[in-house]
Amino acid sequence: MFQDMALGDWFANIIRFSVDRLIFAQFTDLGEGFIVTFKVLLTFSILIYGLRIMTNDSNGTVKQMAITCVWVVLGIGITGPSFYLSYVYEPILEFKNGLASLFIAGDSGVTMAAAFSDTNSRMFLHAEKVLEASSTIDPANWAIAFSIFVIYGLYYAAFIGISLFCELSLAITILMGIFIIPLSGFQVARGMGKSWVIAVIKYSSVFVVLAVIISLLNMMGDMMITELMNELYINNQLDEDAVKLSSPILGGVLLVGIFGIYMMMQVMEFTTEITGGVMSDAGKGVTSIANTAKTTANAISSGRRVGGSALSALKAKTQK
Repeated sequence: MFQDMALGDWFANIIRFSVDRLIFAQFTDLGEGFIVTFKVLLTFSILIYGLRIMTNDSNGTVKQMAITCVWVVLGIGITGPSFYLSYVYEPILEFKNGLASLFIAGDSGVTMAAAFSDTNSRMFLHAEKVLEASSTIDPANWAIAFSIFVIYGLYYAAFIGISLFCELSLAITILMGIFIIPLSGFQVARGMGKSWVIAVIKYSSVFVVLAVIISLLNMMGDMMITELMNELYINNQLDEDAVKLSSPILGGVLLVGIFGIYMMMQVMEFTTEITGGVMSDAGKGVTSIANTAKTTANAISSGRRVGGSALSALKAKTQK
């Protein structure tokens, strides 16, 4: 299923395949249970709004009740497993991938992971040929090969790590929207919906920034690597005598790899600066969602007290 793919694309497809199965397996039955819960909460909210209207506390109450009812009903419809997978989950991922691909220099349609792998593969192949061409244990050649493997290996690992983290985080965040979208229809849980949207924007933005960084570094690296290959290869055969540890072009290629490692470590912070703090807000998303859920539970408890007070007031007015 995932043959002939770059490692990053392979991981991304594994995550998507797993989420697809999760939505249709566990989340189908679980979602039906939550729909019943949302309907009970909606009924309870309508009752509270009705009691507030009956006790002359109608300022904005009708508007809020209408917003809550429409939001929750639409949320329940949108988050059905089949609809949500086809019209929410997959479109968000496709939009993110398409936007990132726009910033990849070179052939159109090439994924970010594939473009990144091509550049690194050239360096790994060169390191292997340097080792193969060494008839004896030449410390200089071994140092060159070792430097390439370590620097570009760490560069590749950092790219896969950040890509996998953001891909998995984005998938989990979108998946949680099945519960968050309907729940955020209730006034006390609106902050949960805001945090969810910010988190989706955060992890999607990382891929765009990552694509720009990869594209720029690939252009720098490809020029130097091409120059290095022209210097060391004759008719696709490595000239062992031309391999020098002191080569300035080799030094430039290794510096690009080191700079790439640094940029991979800074990409999250760099995205924060570009998005104007969206990532900082999204970093508090989980805490905000937990706090909002707690507030929702407290509001339900308070609603019972308000309902009791409203009934008492209504009863007193009736007796008068």
